[in-house]
Amino acid sequence: MNPDTTRPLRQKIDKGSASSARPALVFIHGAGHSTQCWDEHFLDYFADRGYRAIAPDMHGRGRGASIADRVNRVHALVADLPSAPILIGHATGGYIVQEYLRTHRTPAAVLLCSAPSPTHLSAMMRGTRLRDLLFGAGTADALVEACYADRDDGALRALSPALDPTQEPRPKLRLLRPHDTLTPLLVIDGSRDSWDPAVARSLARDYHTKAELMPGLRHDAMHGPGWMAVAERIRRWVEAVHLRVSAVRTIGPPDRVHRFGVVGTSARTTVTPSSPPWGGRR
Repeated sequence: MNPDTTRPLRQKIDKGSASSARPALVFIHGAGHSTQCWDEHFLDYFADRGYRAIAPDMHGRGRGASIADRVNRVHALVADLPSAPILIGHATGGYIVQEYLRTHRTPAAVLLCSAPSPTHLSAMMRGTRLRDLLFGAGTADALVEACYADRDDGALRALSPALDPTQEPRPKLRLLRPHDTLTPLLVIDGSRDSWDPAVARSLARDYHTKAELMPGLRHDAMHGPGWMAVAERIRRWVEAVHLRVSAVRTIGPPDRVHRFGVVGTSARTTVTPSSPPWGGRR
């Protein structure tokens, strides 16, 4: 995949600063959302605790950005950072993270109430109001408006072609297979998520881990009731992972011989560790 690095991100919110002790965190919003959904609580929470917290705008123009466009935007952002960040994706943003991990590497990633694939969104739409599906029935109208204000009208069509019968058929999107990535993953879902919690359990099994189901948590976990418990769980997990992982600059596709760019060098110097430095499987 060749990222279009000449096309700048339309908007991003960038708070705090990264250090060798703490990697940057990049928060990827899902369909129907804007960067505001992270700015309500999460960005300040992590910035106040010594992290650089970045929420890029993932919307496109016209009929909406494609999956490849969104992955390329993540790549362009990551390429500008001094070291590889930890990615945190919500809902369909979680699928974008999975697609990114197919061809790139990060120290770790979090899938929060994540969709396993865009086409799964259309299946969940049956019998469910779009507002309830994307935000949860208990989310205040004012907050929905704030998070949805900068939406791209084509976002859902781009992410779930089945919702738009006027579109031409597209090639079936692949699911990320466990052996496609050795990146440590944290999978979180809520017991009151409007998306079936079985999705999170199945997704976690695919990556040989277990989903953490948080009681009372709704779909928009980053600003609904219980958001702080979610943020604290992510922080504790990130800190534990970071003890085992050196934040390194992402280069090239993953392979069975793990190569990494050495931070601070201009040449594409590589090293081949005897075992994955993040404690994953070979």
